[in-house]
Amino acid sequence: MNIMLRLAVVAAVSGFAFTSPGRAAEVPGLAPTTPEEQPHLLLTLRGSNTVGDSLAPRLAQAFLISNDDSDVSIVRSKTDPEDAMIVGTRNGRKEAIFVSAHGSAFAAKGLLAHSPETPTDIGMTSRRMTEAERQSLAAKGDMYGTASEHILALDGVAVIVNSANPIGTLSVQQIKDLFAGTITDWGDKQVGGTAGPVHLYRRDDNSGTFDTFSSLVMHGAKIKPDAQQFDDSDALSAAVAQDPTGIGFIGLPYVGSNKALAVSDVGTDAIRPNRLTIATEDYALARRLFLYTTSTNSNPDIQRFVEFALSDAGQKLVEQVGFIPLSLRSETAAANAGLSPEYVALTRRAERLSTDFRFRFGSSDLDNRALRDMGRLADFLSANKIASSRLLLIGFGDNVGAPEATRLVSETRAKAVATVLRQRGIVVGKAVGLGSIQPVADNSTEAGRDKNRRVEVYLLPQ
Repeated sequence: MNIMLRLAVVAAVSGFAFTSPGRAAEVPGLAPTTPEEQPHLLLTLRGSNTVGDSLAPRLAQAFLISNDDSDVSIVRSKTDPEDAMIVGTRNGRKEAIFVSAHGSAFAAKGLLAHSPETPTDIGMTSRRMTEAERQSLAAKGDMYGTASEHILALDGVAVIVNSANPIGTLSVQQIKDLFAGTITDWGDKQVGGTAGPVHLYRRDDNSGTFDTFSSLVMHGAKIKPDAQQFDDSDALSAAVAQDPTGIGFIGLPYVGSNKALAVSDVGTDAIRPNRLTIATEDYALARRLFLYTTSTNSNPDIQRFVEFALSDAGQKLVEQVGFIPLSLRSETAAANAGLSPEYVALTRRAERLSTDFRFRFGSSDLDNRALRDMGRLADFLSANKIASSRLLLIGFGDNVGAPEATRLVSETRAKAVATVLRQRGIVVGKAVGLGSIQPVADNSTEAGRDKNRRVEVYLLPQ
């Protein structure tokens, strides 16, 4: 049976047997004998395993509860653990949300093929929709527009090794060489570890984790064919934990007992994935998790679900599952002897907020996360009774052009953000630019230069 037909059968529920997690018994009502007994299907979410394995079902469960549903449960397919139905009862009637988590590639395919028989109301991805996918859906809206692209959470593709491996830091190039098979022994002088064969563990081709790793690390090179492939993140993590010479890549919540390496890019310091470095997207392999919707689907529950997922309640679930929420918080600014003296002076005793304002690719317009973060910043200041005059914005740029010009552009960028905030009633205390110092990505690539064009946000001491 092909994938779309099988999913249609699932969405229709009839004849599809489920079990509750950890139990072998059939769940009453999920294999009804008459159409009248079938639950009303509110929504179908399809795509990323990273998003759909645990986070999406938990969000769907909380969403139904917020709708005053009772007896809400998450039940998984007996035959395919990547499929789940979240079922509740409201006003005496069963209603359900279906989540199918077979990989990010199925998000655009599902949205494109959406019909009553094969519904996809929301696409889930753990990487941005590709330009080809965007073009395929052009008749259903601009997938990069604010109405269709919704940043749900943040994650980092962690490069993991067994806890017994002495290696703690690798560059993007070293990681690429390991996975391409150029380096095959940990004792190779290029990595300087303890001698032993390198065993590779990777996610499957349909995974957004694989897409992100391929884009940020492999840059077109192929992963060595003998790398062991997994379509389940937990299983990959468990395999590395049992292999002293294993190395794999995984979403941050699945690191488990393994060691997550600090990663450096060309011209950057090595940064370990943690809450702040992923929230600010400074970590080389940080990524965004997305929900995508179309403008041609009139189901009112779509927007309601998206807004719930992005709300404080939804973001608390994001954090509980192990991803990095978009809600703002402050942390003590890093003290690093290698930092620029001017930067150190500006940020002394300051706290850094967990967002950087970034821009649309090749544009001076704020990107979709930044536009949302404007409101989150206003809420953060209000909730914590913080005067906006304590805000410090520091603009950074790429290394294209003379240093003076780059510095001027970075300052203009910071002041542009300050202007947008002022339109929202937030008057920033100070906005400066530091040019191309302290890159967080490789300035020799277009994507790296784009990532380095950012505005960091700080709270100055009272």
